[in-house]
Amino acid sequence: MLPEFQRFGYATEAVNALNSWAFSHVTIEGVIAETLPELIPSIRVLEKNGFIKITGGSEPGVIKFMRSRHGLVNL
Repeated sequence: MLPEFQRFGYATEAVNALNSWAFSHVTIEGVIAETLPELIPSIRVLEKNGFIKITGGSEPGVIKFMRSRHGLVNL
């Protein structure tokens, strides 16, 4: 997100729309997202959209979040 467009809720709205689209498919049970720990605004966007931090990451230093269709995460 370009700096001049940050802090207007656009990223939060976009993630919400992507979640809605994903969960409109009955076979989708969860959505995974990854970011870097220093990207606090990205983490906040995920948290605002109901994601919780889970273990793992695709590579060292990456943190992983998940949002379940039913709000529960089975690790």
